[in-house]
Amino acid sequence: MSVGFSHSDTTDGNSKGILNTPLPTRKTGQRSLGQKDLYLTRYITPWARPSEITPEAWRWWVYNEPIAMICRETLIANILAMDWEIVPKESDQLDEQRYVIRHYTKLLENGGEYYGFDWTSLIEWIMTDLQDLPFGGAAEIGRRDDSPTGRVVWVKPLDAATLYPTLNKDYPVVQYYNNYQVVKFPNYAIARTYISPRTEIRYEGWGMAPPEKIYFALNMIYRGDKYYADLLLDIPPVGIMDLGDTSWDSAFQWIESFREMAVGGPSSFKIPVLAEHTTDAKFIPLGKAPNDIMYDRVTLRYAAIVAAGYGMTLSDIGLQATSASGQTLAGSIRDERKTRRTGFARIKKKIQHWVNSFLPETLEFKWIDLEGELNVELGRARLATATASKINIETRQFSPAEMRLQQMADGIITVNLPEKPPSDSEFPNEPGKSEDRPGLMGYPQSVATGGQGEVKLSTVYVDKSGHFDTHLKKFVTDIARDVGQVFTESSKGLSEDEMYLMRSMVDNSLFSEEDALGLVEIIKAMWKGKRWLRLTSEGLSKELEKLAEKAVALQVKSEYEDGASYDLDDELEKQKSLLHRVDWNKIANEFEDALNVGVKTFIGRSAVYLVSELLLSEKVVDSGDGDGYDIVEKTYRALSDGFDEHVSGYISIETSKLINKIIQESKNAGH
Repeated sequence: MSVGFSHSDTTDGNSKGILNTPLPTRKTGQRSLGQKDLYLTRYITPWARPSEITPEAWRWWVYNEPIAMICRETLIANILAMDWEIVPKESDQLDEQRYVIRHYTKLLENGGEYYGFDWTSLIEWIMTDLQDLPFGGAAEIGRRDDSPTGRVVWVKPLDAATLYPTLNKDYPVVQYYNNYQVVKFPNYAIARTYISPRTEIRYEGWGMAPPEKIYFALNMIYRGDKYYADLLLDIPPVGIMDLGDTSWDSAFQWIESFREMAVGGPSSFKIPVLAEHTTDAKFIPLGKAPNDIMYDRVTLRYAAIVAAGYGMTLSDIGLQATSASGQTLAGSIRDERKTRRTGFARIKKKIQHWVNSFLPETLEFKWIDLEGELNVELGRARLATATASKINIETRQFSPAEMRLQQMADGIITVNLPEKPPSDSEFPNEPGKSEDRPGLMGYPQSVATGGQGEVKLSTVYVDKSGHFDTHLKKFVTDIARDVGQVFTESSKGLSEDEMYLMRSMVDNSLFSEEDALGLVEIIKAMWKGKRWLRLTSEGLSKELEKLAEKAVALQVKSEYEDGASYDLDDELEKQKSLLHRVDWNKIANEFEDALNVGVKTFIGRSAVYLVSELLLSEKVVDSGDGDGYDIVEKTYRALSDGFDEHVSGYISIETSKLINKIIQESKNAGH
């Protein structure tokens, strides 16, 4: 753009435009300076959004703007300050999938087998590209054997400036660099996230990162910073020098010297000199004086726009939000809440979905957001809902199941729950009754109410034959061999991330009535003809009777304290008299025989369970590194070291069942 007139492109007088006016008349041989030479050229960048900017240009826009850099780094720091966890989508599968969860937790913590990116570096990389580039952030996902269903073993972040979307389902992303190399990424080998998808058809597959949204605000801050930087560098401002009555020869010399100073190379130690004039030389600026521009306030306004583009406020990045006396505490709290619902919330969701994109379908990544004020509000909401639900249920306006569904729909319950409430047997007390000090009085739950109470036999002993350790190790060896074959056949078609299904099948086969894998039959077959373990007892009948009387006393006392309408002493005598009618010698003999049969199956189940734990653990699954272990030896040691505890636990459980059964039968006989 030219300040003044330029006639260098003048044609005839019929041409249109002010720049094509006729030339001034000039005499032949005239030496004096003409009007056409009296101007300075100033070039102004067009005030418009560029049609295309390369990814590197967007990066440099952010690098050159401290406000944008601070906003980006603040969001990254807030994300890194949060804890996280990987959990199963079905809450009851936590135990079955604990090995898979542990693998993916370690994967995110250190990047996997081949790349040493820890969690902080990985998030910094992905979030930097996510907030700078139209493509967003992406990482290559390495799976075992490069199989679409293989377990993820490493995560390598990529330079998103070299990536391009293809809109192809099977190969959604390609990498292009150095004008000759193209890499196609299959959908199972790439994880991508980006902000604000473009709606124009020619930009489909691209996003719009914050710098592109606030381009004009970034440009204004850049121009203002450059303006003040130029003042510090003594670069002359734009204006006109009024030379007064200076002669044309002197004016021409001064203009030439000024041009040489301003545009003719380094300006250091170059000072234009003006002489031979009697009046003051005045400078007429074309713009306003720096103090009149008040760019400190203008800069603050554009800085706020930049922060808003990232979903933040100036107070979030440590800048004073106002230019007067500051911001109130209430205003700061409101700004913080707004940020958590805007920029911070969006970035948190983007990272969560990005991680979930390469996790198994049965797992999900969750943030542990311990924001104090939010938790207090959530607790109050739950308390108010519980109070309202109780009133609605007691007045019979709604059923408990309906109120449960309503609470789940309200979103105040954040864990996955079945729509139907559990049975009453899963609750420790009757509905509407709560203990004032549960568990502090030291009274165990009575056997009659389903607990174990204090039922522990002291008259049953383990009788071990000679070479017990050798027999036990041989037994474990046979278990590991036969059970390993069952696992091999049953796990065909399962990926590493689905091995938890095998764990669930093992648990159901061992501890439910339906032995789908036939493990109990394998255990029973192994005990045939083996006599290296048996149980013996002394005074079993008397101790069973004492335990039954103690359990009845606890039950009667508990019922009396809950408001039962009977005399405590009379009821105790009545219940004890019913127990005296029981043939304890016969029960003791039958119980000892049952224990001798059942304890062997119990030990076998324990061995199978330990073997399954080791077979399905990460050390065995990933034993190709030579860091595995001997399953038989480890199972044998675990079973041998805790053998007496295993047997005692089994006896206590069976004794509790027996006492509970006897008490119930004696009550029925008394009625």
